[in-house]
Formats: sequence, C-alpha cells, structure tokens
Amino acid sequence: MESFALVDRSRAAVREQILLIVEDRKAADEMARELRRRGHPVDVRELDDDGGARRTKAGPHPAAG
Repeated sequence: MESFALVDRSRAAVREQILLIVEDRKAADEMARELRRRGHPVDVRELDDDGGARRTKAGPHPAAG
C-alpha cells in the first residue's frame, strides 16, 4: 500500500520536513489544499520504500485558490 507525506516546502529536502503521513492520496491532497489556503507552503509526496519522501506532482500553487 502506498503512503503519502505532507511536507514543508520551506525546509530543505530532509526527512524532518515530513509533517504527516497519510495512507489515502485524496485525503492528503485535501489536507494540503486546506493548509495552503491558510498560507502554509506544503506539498504532497509519495513515500518510497525506505520512508523517504519522493517528489510527486505538486498541487496547485497556493495563490491559485
């Protein structure tokens, strides 16, 4: 089963940038959308086999709505 991480875009690409791990991509996207709406720079990334966050397609830019 895949897992997805909400990550802090303002931090360097390290494991400590992971804010939350979610099993459902749709739920992760919804949480990220709400956090962006409130001004937090977050992305959703798929976790790789060793628990690192791989870059995946970023959601819409926070200013986009």
